[in-house]
Amino acid sequence: MRVPGIILVIVCLLAALPGEATAIEFEVYDPTPTTGLALATAQRVLDPAGWEVERPSSGFEIFDIDRDLGSFCGYDGLGNSVFLHSMHARYYSPFLARFVSVDPVGGTVGSSQSWNRYSYVLNNPLGFVDPNGEAHFKILVGDPGLGDHNVGPNFERAAETRKQELEVAGHTADVDRVSTVSDMNASITSGNTIDGGVVLFAHGGVLDTGTSYDPAVFIGEGTGADTNLTAANVGNLSNANLGPNATIDLVACNSDGVSQDVATALNRPTTGTAGSMSFSPDPNAPMSSNPGTTPPDTGPLYLVPDVNSQRHTRTP
Repeated sequence: MRVPGIILVIVCLLAALPGEATAIEFEVYDPTPTTGLALATAQRVLDPAGWEVERPSSGFEIFDIDRDLGSFCGYDGLGNSVFLHSMHARYYSPFLARFVSVDPVGGTVGSSQSWNRYSYVLNNPLGFVDPNGEAHFKILVGDPGLGDHNVGPNFERAAETRKQELEVAGHTADVDRVSTVSDMNASITSGNTIDGGVVLFAHGGVLDTGTSYDPAVFIGEGTGADTNLTAANVGNLSNANLGPNATIDLVACNSDGVSQDVATALNRPTTGTAGSMSFSPDPNAPMSSNPGTTPPDTGPLYLVPDVNSQRHTRTP
């Protein structure tokens, strides 16, 4: 999970005679608007071969000096090894100055640096940190609909299926129920930084306003201005809690009609559906291809494009 953070570590090698131990002095700064001051200064003493022979007993305010200081961005070294640091999802070799395995979080459209899977936080460690190597997702569930469009618990089931698959892949995800655009904004602006993406399961189509027919995602039930996501109110959504690599996925019928507006408003790639969707136990086969069938009551459930529908990703 990538979160904003700026920490400067200034390292000074103190003079030593050949064959003697070398003292390394660390000054840790937090150059943020709230402090801008040095937090602590400490020394670690290394022998001529570079192995640590002495370290301070006191700790920093933000670093555990017995574990973090001197490791890559605060991650664990393997014992006294200078060759590998465990970064939870992969290993970094300070000896090679390279990762020895790829980032499990793949690249996304609109972020070219995300495709460099041997980089760290989009190659910007002064602006972001990645404490656990995972991506965090927020999964939103809209109201089930009215009359013949009522899908019962199927949105919740599809959301739970997506959550389980993300967790199996090593990520984290929260599921929230939403009924308005305000609910949606409250969810995506709270909690952990959403560096994986936002997924919305809901109805979609065309909203009859009385004077026009507008593409919309029907988050709630009714025709209120805050009930449906349209080009007119996407500006009420904030990207303040979205990581630079986050994406938006509108899993709803005809949601491609507003996907470009969402992409522009949130400045994140947004995927929508051109056409209808249906529930299915198979992520690659819509139930609508077998007329008269209904999804099973138990087991994994997916909301997938119908045979003649397509998914499109719009960029800001």
